[in-house]
Amino acid sequence: MAGIILVKCIDDEGGSTWAFRTTDGMNDEELLGALTVRTDLLRKDLLQSYEDDEDEQD
Repeated sequence: MAGIILVKCIDDEGGSTWAFRTTDGMNDEELLGALTVRTDLLRKDLLQSYEDDEDEQD
């Protein structure tokens, strides 16, 4: 089993930074594939949401 984690960290003043970790057992090719698929799915969802908002305004 392998995993990826991306965490947005907020400090006391509201500033943010990102932390990224992977578990052992995930090679760079698998990581790239997983992130590419997730990016494509998110892009599709965001585009659909934008198109739905435009339809509601008409």
